[in-house]
Amino acid sequence: MSSACYTCTVDVNSSWFEKLSLTLGSEIEISNAAGGYKIVKCTPSASLGTGEYCFLQLNENMAVIYTNVAYHIPLRINFKNPDGNFILLHFSPEERLEFANDNDPVQSMSRIFNQITLMDCSLKADYKSGSETDISRAPKSHALRIIIKREYAIALATSLFDKDTLLSMQPAPQSNSIFYQFDMDVKSKIILEKFSELKMSDPAYAFYLLVATFSLITNFYENLGRKTTDTDNLHSSDIMAIQNSMETINSNLESQFPGIEALAKRANMSGSKYKRLFTQIYGDSPKKIYVDKKIDLGRELLLTGNYNVSDVVYQLGYSNKSFFSLLFKRRFGVSPGKIIDKK
Repeated sequence: MSSACYTCTVDVNSSWFEKLSLTLGSEIEISNAAGGYKIVKCTPSASLGTGEYCFLQLNENMAVIYTNVAYHIPLRINFKNPDGNFILLHFSPEERLEFANDNDPVQSMSRIFNQITLMDCSLKADYKSGSETDISRAPKSHALRIIIKREYAIALATSLFDKDTLLSMQPAPQSNSIFYQFDMDVKSKIILEKFSELKMSDPAYAFYLLVATFSLITNFYENLGRKTTDTDNLHSSDIMAIQNSMETINSNLESQFPGIEALAKRANMSGSKYKRLFTQIYGDSPKKIYVDKKIDLGRELLLTGNYNVSDVVYQLGYSNKSFFSLLFKRRFGVSPGKIIDKK
């Protein structure tokens, strides 16, 4: 099935978001929030998906979009940022978003999952169903995205990033440009998990979204400060190469570990150098990070309530259910069957 395609031009005010939502056929409700700014609450049409999403302008420099939707159809949205005026801070606990880049087959296979990403707002986003060999499931978007005016974002980032990274954040970078990316930490996951339990009908929903957003920003700032200290003796080109190789890891979560040599080739460095730098940046070996992300994905699938343990074992490419259960319990302290019972 071909993707339905929509185009919009981002801003920190809500007019573009309201127009896009109406074009998508969503039901929208607009009200005032703190500071006199708007919150736009949206319920997708039955044909589009199930869930909720909203837009809240935070101040004159920032806005936040929160989405928790399972789409019923493949969807492509082109977020345009023609003058490079805006930067996106993207928190994605469960996001099956793929970069739509027809000129780069490797980049087009990339997806964001359980990561925090600082990137350009000029984004071609694909939400696709699983392939024919996968368990059929709807493309899912559970993410919090903060749109920030570029000048304001650079002012905030000056004390955290090196010169090369700051230069990459200048106007009109290439579409889908990623400036910085790392795995989502436990604290950020908990903030988003607790917020996801709220309903938009809650009278204090805008306040809770405001609190969650600034809690995530504060945590991002603290984490990034620590990561910058840990890697301040590395060349920015090496750091970016290692971070880009994470796309290959994310693209293989439902198959097999791509191997150190393949990852090192993607990063254009030797296997020994790649493994050493990767561990220095992420705190664990590439194989350990891969296994953790794979088990995290298994947990997310179980939490949907749509799959049993055998389904997930097959989906993730494991041949041994007991081995998967062992890895799962080692990571989460409970067996995968307990997750289903709790759900």
